[in-house]
Amino acid sequence: MPVGRGQDRERRDFSLKGANKGTRRMSLPWSQLTEYAGNDCTGGYIDILNRAPDMEIASIQCDADPELGIFLPSSHQRLHTLHVYEDEGSVDSPGGVINSLSHFELPALKSLRMSYAHSLIRIPTSLLGLTAGGLKYLSFDAPFAISSEFIGILSVCL
Repeated sequence: MPVGRGQDRERRDFSLKGANKGTRRMSLPWSQLTEYAGNDCTGGYIDILNRAPDMEIASIQCDADPELGIFLPSSHQRLHTLHVYEDEGSVDSPGGVINSLSHFELPALKSLRMSYAHSLIRIPTSLLGLTAGGLKYLSFDAPFAISSEFIGILSVCL
């Protein structure tokens, strides 16, 4: 997506597909972005969220990225809507939802949608800090039934 100087002031949303770590080399008005959708590797979208403090809405593909261990949890004060989803074509995706959520504290989060593509469904048993405090909408999309024991865990955790 070419972004010229005149367009920089107006950019509010950004979509990135398959540019592994490409965001580190992009000169965009990160601080102005309020919406992001992408399937970059985990390190890429963590980098994007850190560069875009005003981000309000994000849709991110999650995976069991081995790089996850090198990122410290970070807090994003304005993100209120988050969709994390697995890629059914990736063998690294199972468990990616939990791995992704373990890196964020999202005190403004009101809507969380988790979409699973694999039979190994892992539901978060806790969320960082104040993440679940204002949650109003919680959605699970799964190709398989979610067992009642997972629902019980959720009622205790949220």
